Amino acid sequence: MASVSEYFDSDKNAVWDAVLLSAEGIPIEIKDKENGFLKTQWVKGWSTKKASGLVLEGRWQERYRLLVKVTEGQHKTYVSINTQIEEKAPGGSQAYRWNRIVSDGTIEQEFLKKLENILNNQ
Repeated sequence: MASVSEYFDSDKNAVWDAVLLSAEGIPIEIKDKENGFLKTQWVKGWSTKKASGLVLEGRWQERYRLLVKVTEGQHKTYVSINTQIEEKAPGGSQAYRWNRIVSDGTIEQEFLKKLENILNNQ
């Protein structure tokens, strides 16, 4: 799992609220404000990197979920963002199971940028 993290000058409650706004539109599986932990449900789509043919059946499926940790300390709030990504082949025996792949950090960076924008506009 790739991890992206940053310290913010805002208090934990403000950062937590901004994390929830950043995740708007993504179904949430775990939302634990007290422990500062957010886990989204799987978001499914098609792989933009892999294809086995020109027809729809030749496209690889891909899914991801975000794991966000918010902690407070030393007058700053720390946010760590991880993403679990899995892919599934379009056919054969691999079409029935998801395989974990390493994140390139793009999803984490996009989420962090969204979070920064929300906090900067408060």
